[in-house]
Amino acid sequence: VVDHLVEPGSWTGHIADMLVLLDLGVFAVIAALYLLKGVRHPGAVRAEFNHPVKLSFFPAITIGLILLATVTLDRWPDLAHLLWGVGAAGHLVLTLAILSRWMHQQYFEIQHSNPAWFIPIVGNILVPIAGVPLGHEALSWFFFSVGLVFWPMLFAILLYRYFFHDPMPGKLMPTLFIFIAPPAVGFLSWLALHPGQAPDGFALVLFNVGLFLTHLVGKPTTTGASAPYSHVFVPANSGATALPTGFTIEEDWGASVAAPVARKVFDYWLAKDRQDHIVRPDRGDPLASVETITDEVVRQQ
Repeated sequence: VVDHLVEPGSWTGHIADMLVLLDLGVFAVIAALYLLKGVRHPGAVRAEFNHPVKLSFFPAITIGLILLATVTLDRWPDLAHLLWGVGAAGHLVLTLAILSRWMHQQYFEIQHSNPAWFIPIVGNILVPIAGVPLGHEALSWFFFSVGLVFWPMLFAILLYRYFFHDPMPGKLMPTLFIFIAPPAVGFLSWLALHPGQAPDGFALVLFNVGLFLTHLVGKPTTTGASAPYSHVFVPANSGATALPTGFTIEEDWGASVAAPVARKVFDYWLAKDRQDHIVRPDRGDPLASVETITDEVVRQQ
């Protein structure tokens, strides 16, 4: 969003450059800390990878690399190429690994499904935004095709889970904002795959579906307005901010539209108290047994 609202060489452009450097530094520190955790506590990392919810957050690492490639594209093309290559290749490996685990596991239940399951899929849809400018159009179409086909499948599974099973635990409510990400990011990628062209009918379909989902999930009683901060807010932030970015590109409305939309979405999180969550106390937390299941799987391995 910043890159569309600043003028290169201006003081705002210098602020944007500093923010990009800050992003790179924060990512490097977090990556180094998690690598250290993997070396010193491999069992904990293995348990997270076997966890039916935490498993889906691993591709957030490669999504971070792809996003960094996007923001460094115009500043340091060689660095962007490296980040994009490592991120895209790593995301393909993680997508295959996670989908294979979903297909061949025996201990996941429908209550374990949540919007965080979109993370491995959304990363594929994201690839063309930097991939096409870097000259990898064919690869970008490959990733975009995978994401666009698997997104509706997961969307149907999650709607079935919400219609006919227990609500999600309150701590996972913010992940509902991830519903916005696939169509919103898909819109941006579709424009990247058709450079220089005005948004066509399919692009507008993706944009309007993202707009509709913003209204659908943008309610305090739906998303859990005051849920305590946790790692689930990170992909939720990405989903909530993807659509305002689309506003600035699709109609060139700029901050006059993007900023109020983003502000309204995030204000929903602070609008009501936790008592507004939709919870059925007679059923309990559907993830209550997850840790027990995970511990048992780790012991067997």
